[in-house]
Amino acid sequence: MLSSKEEKLFLWEVVIIFIYYFSNNLKSCEVNFGIISLSENTDLLKLMPIVFGTVMFFLQSVTLQKLELTKTIDLLSVERFAKKIPNGDTRNFIVKIINPFNLSNSLANMINEDSNRIEIAFNFLIIIPLLIIGLTPYYILIQMLIDLYNNHSVDFIGRISFWLTILLSIMVAFYYISGTVRTLKQSIK
Repeated sequence: MLSSKEEKLFLWEVVIIFIYYFSNNLKSCEVNFGIISLSENTDLLKLMPIVFGTVMFFLQSVTLQKLELTKTIDLLSVERFAKKIPNGDTRNFIVKIINPFNLSNSLANMINEDSNRIEIAFNFLIIIPLLIIGLTPYYILIQMLIDLYNNHSVDFIGRISFWLTILLSIMVAFYYISGTVRTLKQSIK
């Protein structure tokens, strides 16, 4: 359930980025998508950063909930199945039963205690582009904020949208940092 919610939020994120950049490049024409009309000076462009920041916050929340669920499954599987699985790889066994394919779990399993330096270096080279892709929404949110400040901060909706997006950005950053610190503390224990 969390994986499907995460995928839907990610899809919404992509759709919002597409609509934002598509409507941002319109100069003098107007495009209608049913009840939504996009033009150069529409209020939709002013509200798009708020929607994008909200989707990013929900996506971050679901991702951290999924990490906590995986950690709980790890603890339960070690307690329950440690004696029954001969190779002692209970984490992979239970997580693969619950999540047959999950990109984050596949990447996390690439580096283990038995990896040599060449495998670690190769896996690190694979992870670098994925980290850049993962940071792209934050860059796009910053671009949206800069555009909002430079082009739309003269009216009330533009100013409210700017400050609400700043608030959402701070919440996303705080949630991400606190979740990462919590995960690191749990992994050290």
